[in-house]
Amino acid sequence: MNEETRRWVDLAALQLAGLVVAVHLAWGLDRLAGQLRHGVYVDPRPLAFVLSSMAVIAGVAYVALGGRRVPVYALGIALMLVYVFGYWAWHLVGHVPAMPWVETQTDPHPGWGPVETLVRHLAADPLALFSKVVELGLALVLGVLWYGERGGGRAPAEAGDSSDTGDPPAAASEPSSGGSDPTADSTLDPTPEAAVEPDGGDPHEQQSAADRP
Repeated sequence: MNEETRRWVDLAALQLAGLVVAVHLAWGLDRLAGQLRHGVYVDPRPLAFVLSSMAVIAGVAYVALGGRRVPVYALGIALMLVYVFGYWAWHLVGHVPAMPWVETQTDPHPGWGPVETLVRHLAADPLALFSKVVELGLALVLGVLWYGERGGGRAPAEAGDSSDTGDPPAAASEPSSGGSDPTADSTLDPTPEAAVEPDGGDPHEQQSAADRP
């Protein structure tokens, strides 16, 4: 997964996490306040939703501060699956009878199968339907991020990358095929000025001096 794709997936995960937190706090805070006010704690969902929403916020903050991503992604996926299957199980067992400290009551929807129970409740509750779609979407996005962090989405190294193979750069291992540097040539093969014009004066004066008796 390249950096640009990673940024977009991170943004999608952040937005979906915000929606999950908003839905569960909006549903749970008011009901938790009512339970505290009246002292009735038959339904454990309000407290569970508030605490799990705080856990999501803590996970986002932990990752933003540079924490380990893989465990957070795995825990996020697990929490989203608990939300989805917990909702299904809660309605499948008949709501209140799911609580062992509450006396068993009549099943509110006898004769419904597991799938029919889920479909009927989601169809009658748009907020719950929206919540399950967002939770499944976040679980999917977190799965993509988890897979990328585990190395499944990394692009293979290029064959010609010298940093991976350890080969020296071409400029250092192969001599240049072009012409030699004129500056280097002049340094290696100097021509002293004394060889061009030796000391001894004018050659015509030397010849006339030789002709003298």
